[in-house]
Amino acid sequence: MGIFLKLVRLTANKPSFKTATFRDGLNMVIAHRSAKSTNTDSRNGVGKSSLLQAIDYCFGGSVKPKDSLNKLKDSDWEFSLTVLVDGKHELTIQRGFQVSGVSLSGALKELRLRDDDEPNLYMGLRAWTDWLGSRVFGLDSSLERSEYSPTFRRVFGHFLRFRDDAYIDPFETFAKQRAYQREVDNSFLLGLNSRLGEAWQELRDRNSSYGKVQMDEVAERLGELESRRASAEVQLAQLERQLRDFRVLPEYRAIEHNANKLTAEMQRLANAMLIDAELLALYQSRLASESDEDDSLNLKALYEEAGVLFPHAVQKSLDQVRAFRAEVASNRKEYLATEIRRIEASKRELESTLSHLDEKRQAEMSILRTHRALDDFVELQRKSGALSGALKSMSAKVDELREVRKGKSAVKAAELELASRTQEDFEQRLGRLASTIARFNEIFLSLYKEEADLVVDPSASGYRFKVSIPRQGSHGLGKVSIFAYDLCLSERWSQADSGIRFLAHDSIVFDGVDERQTAGSINLATKSAEQRGAQYLLTINSDDIPFKDLEELDVDTKSSTILELFDDSSEGGLLGIRL
Repeated sequence: MGIFLKLVRLTANKPSFKTATFRDGLNMVIAHRSAKSTNTDSRNGVGKSSLLQAIDYCFGGSVKPKDSLNKLKDSDWEFSLTVLVDGKHELTIQRGFQVSGVSLSGALKELRLRDDDEPNLYMGLRAWTDWLGSRVFGLDSSLERSEYSPTFRRVFGHFLRFRDDAYIDPFETFAKQRAYQREVDNSFLLGLNSRLGEAWQELRDRNSSYGKVQMDEVAERLGELESRRASAEVQLAQLERQLRDFRVLPEYRAIEHNANKLTAEMQRLANAMLIDAELLALYQSRLASESDEDDSLNLKALYEEAGVLFPHAVQKSLDQVRAFRAEVASNRKEYLATEIRRIEASKRELESTLSHLDEKRQAEMSILRTHRALDDFVELQRKSGALSGALKSMSAKVDELREVRKGKSAVKAAELELASRTQEDFEQRLGRLASTIARFNEIFLSLYKEEADLVVDPSASGYRFKVSIPRQGSHGLGKVSIFAYDLCLSERWSQADSGIRFLAHDSIVFDGVDERQTAGSINLATKSAEQRGAQYLLTINSDDIPFKDLEELDVDTKSSTILELFDDSSEGGLLGIRL
């Protein structure tokens, strides 16, 4: 069974702290600029935002480096926030900076926080926010929710905004909020099925796990890989066949070296035979040119000529010359014949040697043809192993791409089915959602006499939220859209048996807004809170308050002011000290 909460009182363990006591309707915390304050005094440190931070801190919030309360993190300061539960039970939440959790007191037994009568209960921060989420908003327990489910802290941010980055977008309460958080949180707050938003994010995760490639890219890459794999399978089969037929010869390299030597020796002998053949041809040609004819006539003519020229020098007879020449010719023929016989004998010997060497070489080559070296076998194994590894990698990639294709097809089918469920959910809940959409438009009509739309789009990829306002892009109207959305949510949850019955804003929500629209917004929030028995808490600088316009709207700013802060001294601030 759910509970609803309202603010009762905020105190601290320091006497300098100014207690804030809350009421139904409008609660204004006003920062004044004192008449005696100097130009160096500033209301930025008097404690307007610190009050909102302290409330948020008691509800399990964190203190960030730029928050004003960050300067107290190493101190013994403790804040105590008393809330009214279901309009009848008071629960006090005490939280300091020395421990991480909260200390609870008050209606512990009535709220089933304790079974005994012990007055206090310490709860760890996670247990505290889980309890708030479950009891205040009906969120799933920590054991049942998924990592994408709405959380109390994110949902609570729509009822209390105090940091600057909370006033940028109506649907986000902090900077860089994830898209799925925006979707599930606002779906939940507007009464839509937030589990659909969780399902959409799970589908996005599944899809992203398959990579960013499109289906046509997957098909193209798959075709290329399957073709390469088929070619690799053929090559691997050939290598494996060679390995099966491989016969290792340990002396392979020695035999290979000997065969190479035989080849070189045969080449040398072949060269020698070529030289002998050329020489034999020359000698045979010379021998054939030798003539046995009597050339005495030539000798006679030579002698007669020599006798004329050298009458006293020519002594020998022609017969002597003829005899000498015949002897020389005979000797040359004999020499040529002898050389021809020697070369022919050498040729026969070389041919025989060459034939013998060729037989030995052929025997060696026959061994080399049928056997291989061990290192060749190892290299063949290496190639086979490398190709086998590459083939396995390709096969794994093919399987992966097939799975991607299959998975993407499944995701696509799931997206279509989920889109149908989202549309169906939207149509079923549109009747209840319509009042919130109409109220958003009504607020803008009241303030600007122009219509604005709160757009909820059950798109093909999940719920999408946006606002369509007049003069889109106007800074002031953008802030009013945040105010209007939060007020719509606050009113919607007041109709439930559980939830937060207060709405808190810093004056940032009215930055750039005209005085009349600021007064109109405050008046709307005041009247709404009074009618619902709820609270609207606004922290604002005194010179930002449109007193005249509020008076015309019958807003009693005096009775609605629960706390006044001054900038002339440290005592004038919320904490009683200057941060």
